[in-house]
Amino acid sequence: MTGEAMAKNPSDGGGIERAKAVVAAGGDLIDPDAVAAHAAASAAAKRAAEAEPEKRLIYQGSPSWKAYFFEYLFAFILTPAAGYGAFWMTRHWDFLAKKSFLIRLLVVLGPLLIGALYILSLYIRRRVIKVRVTNRSIEHDSGILSHRIEVLELWRVRDIRYRQSIFDRMLGIAHIEMFTHDVTQPHFEIVGMPASRKLFEDIRDHIELARQSRRVMGVID
Repeated sequence: MTGEAMAKNPSDGGGIERAKAVVAAGGDLIDPDAVAAHAAASAAAKRAAEAEPEKRLIYQGSPSWKAYFFEYLFAFILTPAAGYGAFWMTRHWDFLAKKSFLIRLLVVLGPLLIGALYILSLYIRRRVIKVRVTNRSIEHDSGILSHRIEVLELWRVRDIRYRQSIFDRMLGIAHIEMFTHDVTQPHFEIVGMPASRKLFEDIRDHIELARQSRRVMGVID
């Protein structure tokens, strides 16, 4: 059968059979199995692209300062206490009381400066952490001098948990833990998230949808 006759045959099944009817020099047909495999792969890729949902932002932000509450509390209590202790030493310790005013001032300001720098470092360390949750993945961006971006595809998550300690409930924050099938990243945790049940349920539902789109079997607890 010629290429023209095969292209006109109504039982040929559309594009795949038309591709089979393409002839090379001398009138020989191209390997129909190779053509069919290529066409099937293209059709599968097209179906996967059509099934993939449009990327949509669910949440974006940095951990709440409340997640570092005890570190802030420690710094705000210890800093003035250390400053007062240094001031007391400059008044009652002979080897400091006899020093010049400038030296005694530096002794007092030293602990205050160190405490202020520690509080500033806490703020910077918290603000450089960026969490971005979409209906496809979770991105965790961190680093001050160095830079690191971790991406977790939702379809890889096999279990998700919403965790709050008694202090978390008092402060209105939560931790969301995810356990994955990835050997290199079996545990993924988002710290200092808003204590929002709706946000947790949105992430859980999109995990299930992502698993279904990839035909991943299993139950999300």
